Amino acid sequence: MVFKFFPNLKNSETGITLIEVIVTVAIVALFSVILISDYPKIQKQFALSRTAYRLAQNFRRAEDLGLSGSGTQTVDAKGEQTAATGFGIYVDLAHPKQYIIYADIPDGNSAHWQKYSGSQDYENNLCLKQDSPQSDCIVEIIDVLKENPNLYIEGLENITGGSVSINFTPPRPAIDISDTTSSVVGIILGLSDDESTKTVRINTSGLIEVK
Repeated sequence: MVFKFFPNLKNSETGITLIEVIVTVAIVALFSVILISDYPKIQKQFALSRTAYRLAQNFRRAEDLGLSGSGTQTVDAKGEQTAATGFGIYVDLAHPKQYIIYADIPDGNSAHWQKYSGSQDYENNLCLKQDSPQSDCIVEIIDVLKENPNLYIEGLENITGGSVSINFTPPRPAIDISDTTSSVVGIILGLSDDESTKTVRINTSGLIEVK
């Protein structure tokens, strides 16, 4: 009955030809070669994205520390809490492979308020290495090249100099950005062997954007 309406159905059940197999294998091989050749670039793109989102997460972390006014990582060499008035992220193009989370500690100089004014010797300015620090100390040093050895901080947006502090002061916390007349600053991450970049922006309202 079926064959009456579809007379060609009986002859349609032929096997796959050798040419079809060869064409299929060739297409699979071609896509495999393309994928393999682009894999190092794909890896670098993922590393760049992960580093950018890690920076965004660290902005939130510093903001949370500023919101609470304290943190377990702000203890000094004696295991005591530092007398921090806020916390922040500091980026300096002189250190293109690193940025820091710092504790903003009052030293009596109003010019040092709401921004990082500690030593540029990051390793020796860790809060954990000092007894009752009297100036800004470092909660953590973040290595940009952790994800890829070619990653670095390429530049800063809306900044007049070569460095910027994004400071979070409790209780709201209030957000202060140094060395700018703009309400938003961007940190540009790049690869030394590639033109790709990612920019992490934060404004004085606390909005963070990764592009």
